[in-house]
Amino acid sequence: MATRLYFNESQNAAFDIGAAVSSLWEQTIASGVFPTKKLLITPDGNSNTNHNLGNLGTGANPCDILFGQFMTDVLPSGVLISGTIQGNIVCREGNTADNLYTQLGLYVVDSGGALVHTLLGGANTGGTEANSPSANNRNLPRNGSTAISSYTTVNATSRVVAEIGMRTESTRTTAVGYMYFGSGVTSDLPTGNGGDNSTTKRPWIEFSADIFTPPAAAGGKNQVVMFG
Repeated sequence: MATRLYFNESQNAAFDIGAAVSSLWEQTIASGVFPTKKLLITPDGNSNTNHNLGNLGTGANPCDILFGQFMTDVLPSGVLISGTIQGNIVCREGNTADNLYTQLGLYVVDSGGALVHTLLGGANTGGTEANSPSANNRNLPRNGSTAISSYTTVNATSRVVAEIGMRTESTRTTAVGYMYFGSGVTSDLPTGNGGDNSTTKRPWIEFSADIFTPPAAAGGKNQVVMFG
């Protein structure tokens, strides 16, 4: 059974990691990334929030820019995280020359937030550039459903961290981007690129595997035990 997760923008995670988990990101937006927020199977019903990137000026090409960091509750021991990840989020770029694409890093961390395993270290080709000037939905990661590197949890202290951002592929003089995080009361965004411009529908990511059910209790979410 797949596991769909939501960016609960209004709720802080169990603890604040306070920095990017890996070296994927060259830059972060000025505000809104920290403290780390919750990544949960249940939407919190709060409206979406716009995280935006101001004018960066000239810089590296390409450049991965972190917009948000979200962390799950602890996973049970013995869970195999494998298969694929897919998702969707509404975003936009301020200038067509910015050449901004969605970017996603997925990690397993320990009880202190230190990196244990990289499930997905970004995606750097394919996909559809963010729309300008109006917002529109885009796949996350940029190619849609993408294979991840498998990992089996060895104790009940591991958590998954999703780091979401945008990748500029331009020798830009400016770079302005917007991403809309939250898990409000409306429906989920669809899959695909450009089919929905709603900034109130819920963005999400989805593992093809059930990452919250230990092997001995396999068979359904009704057997999940959640840890804080």
